[in-house]
Amino acid sequence: MAAGAYSLRLLVELEENDTPKLKTKLVKYFQSKKSHGGDCEVDYENGSRTAVLRFRAERDRQNVLAKEAHQIDLPRGVLKMKVSLLTDDVTGHLGGSADDTGQTEAAFGDDQDKSLAAKNDGTPEDELRSVAAVLENVPESLTRGLLEMLVENILKAPNPSSPAKSYRSLEIIPEMSSAVVTLQNAEETSAFIQRCPENKVFKRNGLSVRPLEVTKQVLVEGVQVLSEDGLHLYFGKEGDVETVAVNEDEDTALITFVEPQAAQKTLTKKHSIQGNEVKVYPFYESLGTALYGPNRPVMKLPASILEPIDNTVRKYLEVEKAEAETIDQDLAEAFCRVELRESTVCLSPLPSLIKQRDAKKLTQRWNATAKSAFEQSMSRFKRVTFQPGSDSMEETEEAFQEMLPKNMLLIPEKNNGEITVVGRKDDVDKYKDVLSDKVRDTVKTVQRRKLTVTQHIEVSPSVLHILNQHGLQTKLLGNHPELQMSFEPEKKRLSLTGLNEEICHARDTFFGEVFCLKINKLEVDGMFLDFLRSEDQEELTEVFFKPKEINAAFKMNAGVIQLTAMSDFALTRAEEHLKNVLKPMSIHLHDRNVVKMPAWGQLVRELEDDHKELSRKILIKTEENEVVVFGHEGEVTSVCGELEEFIEQNSFLEEVIPVQPSIRVKFILECENSWLRNMPDGVKVSPVSGGVRLSGRRADVEHCSTTLDNMLCRVCEEEFKIDKAGMKKFMKEEEAVYAQVIRRDTGCLVQLIDEPPAGGAKKDIIKKAVSANTAAPPLPPKTHQLKTLSNDPNFLGDTVTQEGVNITMMKGNIQEAETDAVVSSLSSDLNLSKGPISKAISDAAGPKLQDLVSAFNSAYVGDVFETEGCQLKSKKIIHAVCPHWHKGGGKEEQQLRGIIKKCLDVAANSGCTSISFPAVGSGNLGFPKALSASILFEEIVAFSTKQSSTNLKQVTLVLFPSDTQTIQDFGHEFQKRFPGATLGPSIIPKITGYLSKIVSAKGLHEAKYGAVTIQVVSGDITKETSDVIVNSSANNFTLKTGVSKAILEAAGQSVETECQTLAAQAHQGMIMTQPGNLKCKKILHLEGQTTPVKINAVVKDALEVCLKDAYKSVSFPAIGTGKGGVVARQVADAMLDAIVDKLSSQKSCSLERIRIVIFQTTMLKDFYESMHLREAPQAKREEGFFSRLRSFFTSALSPGREDEEMTAEGLNCEPVCFHVCGNTVAELASAKKWMEEYMIKEYTTISFTDDIITLFSGKDYKRINDMQKKMGLSIRTRHIQGKTSLTVEGYYKDVLKAGQEINEMMTSVRNMEEQRKNVELACRVADWRYQAQGNNFNSFDPETNFSLEQGLDNKAASVKVTIEGQDYTVTMPNGPATGGQGQTLQIKRIAKLKVEGVPDHWDLMPTNSTCHRVPLQVGTPEHTEVLKLFQATCRLSVLKIERIQNPALWKSLEIKKKVMEQKNGHQNNEKRLFHGTTAESVANINEEGFNRSFAGKNAANFGNGVYMAVSASYSAHDTYSKPDVNGERCMYLCRVLTGDYTLGQQHMKVPPAKTNSSQKYDSVVNDMQNPAMFVIFHDSQAYPEYLISFK
Repeated sequence: MAAGAYSLRLLVELEENDTPKLKTKLVKYFQSKKSHGGDCEVDYENGSRTAVLRFRAERDRQNVLAKEAHQIDLPRGVLKMKVSLLTDDVTGHLGGSADDTGQTEAAFGDDQDKSLAAKNDGTPEDELRSVAAVLENVPESLTRGLLEMLVENILKAPNPSSPAKSYRSLEIIPEMSSAVVTLQNAEETSAFIQRCPENKVFKRNGLSVRPLEVTKQVLVEGVQVLSEDGLHLYFGKEGDVETVAVNEDEDTALITFVEPQAAQKTLTKKHSIQGNEVKVYPFYESLGTALYGPNRPVMKLPASILEPIDNTVRKYLEVEKAEAETIDQDLAEAFCRVELRESTVCLSPLPSLIKQRDAKKLTQRWNATAKSAFEQSMSRFKRVTFQPGSDSMEETEEAFQEMLPKNMLLIPEKNNGEITVVGRKDDVDKYKDVLSDKVRDTVKTVQRRKLTVTQHIEVSPSVLHILNQHGLQTKLLGNHPELQMSFEPEKKRLSLTGLNEEICHARDTFFGEVFCLKINKLEVDGMFLDFLRSEDQEELTEVFFKPKEINAAFKMNAGVIQLTAMSDFALTRAEEHLKNVLKPMSIHLHDRNVVKMPAWGQLVRELEDDHKELSRKILIKTEENEVVVFGHEGEVTSVCGELEEFIEQNSFLEEVIPVQPSIRVKFILECENSWLRNMPDGVKVSPVSGGVRLSGRRADVEHCSTTLDNMLCRVCEEEFKIDKAGMKKFMKEEEAVYAQVIRRDTGCLVQLIDEPPAGGAKKDIIKKAVSANTAAPPLPPKTHQLKTLSNDPNFLGDTVTQEGVNITMMKGNIQEAETDAVVSSLSSDLNLSKGPISKAISDAAGPKLQDLVSAFNSAYVGDVFETEGCQLKSKKIIHAVCPHWHKGGGKEEQQLRGIIKKCLDVAANSGCTSISFPAVGSGNLGFPKALSASILFEEIVAFSTKQSSTNLKQVTLVLFPSDTQTIQDFGHEFQKRFPGATLGPSIIPKITGYLSKIVSAKGLHEAKYGAVTIQVVSGDITKETSDVIVNSSANNFTLKTGVSKAILEAAGQSVETECQTLAAQAHQGMIMTQPGNLKCKKILHLEGQTTPVKINAVVKDALEVCLKDAYKSVSFPAIGTGKGGVVARQVADAMLDAIVDKLSSQKSCSLERIRIVIFQTTMLKDFYESMHLREAPQAKREEGFFSRLRSFFTSALSPGREDEEMTAEGLNCEPVCFHVCGNTVAELASAKKWMEEYMIKEYTTISFTDDIITLFSGKDYKRINDMQKKMGLSIRTRHIQGKTSLTVEGYYKDVLKAGQEINEMMTSVRNMEEQRKNVELACRVADWRYQAQGNNFNSFDPETNFSLEQGLDNKAASVKVTIEGQDYTVTMPNGPATGGQGQTLQIKRIAKLKVEGVPDHWDLMPTNSTCHRVPLQVGTPEHTEVLKLFQATCRLSVLKIERIQNPALWKSLEIKKKVMEQKNGHQNNEKRLFHGTTAESVANINEEGFNRSFAGKNAANFGNGVYMAVSASYSAHDTYSKPDVNGERCMYLCRVLTGDYTLGQQHMKVPPAKTNSSQKYDSVVNDMQNPAMFVIFHDSQAYPEYLISFK
């Protein structure tokens, strides 16, 4: 039937009626919920007794059929109706039966049989095609009605004008969550399957669809007793039968034909076998079920069943919910739900049972399965019943509750005396026997309690204690363990509780033991006897015997003191103990009058009252010449101390109280002497040297001493200094004047100190009470004596810093160090056994150390912890978590420095005076030994400099005795760092000679070794003019990386070819070639090295070659610092050691100059420090302050440090030091202020700010140094933010005089520098040459070159010069040069090329420089222009503006600009935009330009390129212009080739192509209408023209 047709019919039989408009009433009724119907039509003729209903949905027809009765309420009654299927619909719905003639009809509904059977009848197999589709994953929420609407919606024609498609049937298979849709033909089925996924409802519900296969199987129902053979024969008439499978339980058979046509043919007929009607349905293997059409069997759940349950188990499950839930879970697997009732359990099937694929079979077997599962679950539980009886019921229940776990249930039945225990079977079995024993014991205990009696025995506590100690209780309970004993000390009564026979036997045993006691009289007299008689015997026993476990007791009998015990040994021990504990002590009286004082009697009474307790009791007796105290030894000693103190305090005494400084004595005796009037009579106070003398009665003297101490505590005294250069002499001369004025105005005494206080003046106010018993001032902190004996085999070296810190190197074991603190390495997991140092210290310190360290919980590299020393000789252990060495690639060097600094700080803050270090980092951590030593010594010296007043004055370095390499390396570093240090015999001296004074200029450090000049210079080695240039290469001498690549490319192909030729021949690791295009005579190629030792050796070999061939000069690169990865400082040490060693071994030397050329300017500092260590000690001493200042300026002006803040203090002028004493801090402050103001009037400061100061010569330095010494001035120099200043401080007359001299020096140096720059500029502009012998032209010296260039600029007719010692006159501008005797020389001027293709306003580029930063002067047009562009959108403060001059980048921009103009056809391609950056990136951008490889670092929303902002305010955001520690930020004003641009997108790596063109856009923007930023993707499209620093 067509979809949407009302073809599902029902017959309605009506009662007789004459109801008008009955058809309308029938339609309303069967479409309403009352009938359970739905959309339908009614065929009815008035007066008929029947009507036909035609439903559109099968579900509605089935619902109407399922309703038992139908009736319509009429005005005059009720019209009852009967609903049934029509005869022909019954046949189609239920299947038919064959008649005798063999005529057949479809086995199931009209539509389905035609589609699945008749339509394919008689066709070949290969023509059979499926006309049904399977909808899978159908949720329960999709009812039949919804499914029908979904199918109709899918079949609906996409073109409204096209007819709608129809389907034949829809069968739902609930157990498979599937439905089968039968359509008109295979083409419509295929179209339906294709259109399903396009339907939104289909997709939203997660449905899937597939075609239903053409089946070869049919399911036959009603086969009853038919055999397989009978079925085979019967159905073989329709076609060849492959198999027959009979299911006797379900009375069905599955017939499988060879050909599907036979199955289709079978389905079109009705079948009756031997008179029995059978039904046939198509069976589909993929579905696992047959299709029944509208009459698909409906599964029903089986009925619930009741099972009995033990009542106690039921109660247990009600309490133990978890066990009940376990049963529910177990039975759920059998599709069963459990309901506990009073005495039974109701087992009900779960609805999911009939949804299973084999639901029918499961339903049939459900009863047995549910019962079996329930029995199995219940078998896990068990009950057991005990019968203690009603008398023992309560105690048994309490015992059970204590014994049983919580998961077992206890059910008492008091009426019948039973207790039931229920629980899991395993638990019940586990406790069953234990509980049975407990019941038996409890019953026995209850019965015994009924027969128990109690009797008492009188006995003293001490005697009972003796008996018990002798085993009385053990004897009694050994025979009668159930006998109970208790003692009442107050009543002195022993109670025995038990059976009568037990008590009788116990009494006999007790009195037998008493009879055995021994008694002895205590033979004492005098104070001993008096002491014991007054006390209770029990208390005496308790105090004297029991604490010492002496099994004896006191017994008093008629004033006689006896001892009783079980043995003679105990009696003897008791008597000896008394005589040892109770002793007399006597105090000799020198003055009998002391004990006659009333205070003496009062003291004796108080002491005896305080010691009334027996455990502390004492007796005091005064005799002729002594006082006797008797009692407990400890208490006697204490009381005698108090009595002695009283006697001493009341004796005559003379004492001197030390007071320092002397100004304090003067102050309290002259200025604040009112306290003297309150002194007791008879006490004399007088000043003595270093203090005050007190004499009189001891008590009074001590009182006066206390008063004096209090007075001194109230007095404020300060040792302070005023660091005002040149003022000490002035204040000494005026002391008499200002001291009197200060005393009058402030009440303070002032005393000028000739020498500064040791360790520096104290700046804190001192309030110090001096003890009356102190015989001398407090001793200074203890310091350790150094081992400096050269004959000590463990001594390696020692030295003392300027601040007084002793540095000692010793061989030994670190765990045996005797310093206050010792340093140990520690792994990050806090395991002390992992490192050799920490393990050695841990083994020596004991296991407690590991516990202390573990308490820190966690540790990271750089952490430092402090613990006690445990069993070490050192008081403290400082644990450090050190980093591993990664060849200098990380921050490990800085971390190690920080660790050493922390260790020293921790030791100093803990009050340690000494500390020992191992060779930190040089062992398993992998640090180069020389580097570890250098870091350690540098940090110790830095600590000494910064902590000059610390108590830490001894630092010892302990090296393992057998590690000779470490000893030598540390010894050499020690020797280099401290040239004047004492070395032990184990250190082999490394430095064989010293360099002269180091002379430094920008990019250059120079010193001499003998006649040889050694230079370390930053620059390009390919520009060197030395006789020999050394190339660090590979073993084939064709290395094309680093310095080797630069040399080979600059020298040319001929040199590279010569290297290849010589490399193929035998050689000793180095070859010599021609220079090629270089300006040297030879190139020495050698194999590069990667260790300091090998670098040292190869440099010596290279020098040997130069000496052998008598070359005068050689230039080295910094070997090993590039790809070799060696630390620059190690390379410097290795190369300089090699140079000094080689030169020191030569009697004669052809070399005049050795240069080390540094390409990376940052390494220049490392080479300078290495040179400085090799500088001769005498040179350093002669150098003085301003020679050190040269080093300061060299460091300050070195590349990358121009903006650092550096300060060099002047000579240490002697400060003015005072002692000031007064009553209050305010008075001291007033006095200090007066003196400061007094000096300030005569004190002044003058400053000079000029970079010319950095160019002072040695003569200038000496002149300034002399001024300091002669006038007592202080001259300080600072370098901050690129500016250098010199400050002169002191007495104003001397300062003015010195300032005048310094001005003259600056003027002279400025003129000389101006001349030098002019000469240098002339050399850069032009090279004047004269023709020498051999027709070669030689260059004039720089000064003559300047004179000639100046003459040319001034258009002079001639210039007089000196050539090779003879005077000549040069005719300008082209020569010749005419000598005094008429001889002539040709002259020519060679103009040095100016950089082409760069802006004309650029400054000249420095020599050998690729990039130059030029600061713009404020107020110039160029500065003003850039400032206006910046301030147009950003109002932040501009600090400076610099022009960036990089010819290579500029030319790249210009080339790119011309290409872009040609490509775009216009010249509007350039914009001036802003770019924010960080200070760390400035150097790279200046040298290399903008690198798009870092795209996305800040933001990349419009492409992975370089971002340029239109407004400066945008780039000034912290995200892009990140501030440094001072809050300063950087931004570039750039020239940017934006060209043609379009809108950008995220992750874009290049601009997109233009429309209809292969060419790409030049840049992208964020907004085409109003761009705020441009993004470029080519590095040459932007030039960093100006660098703006702002804040």
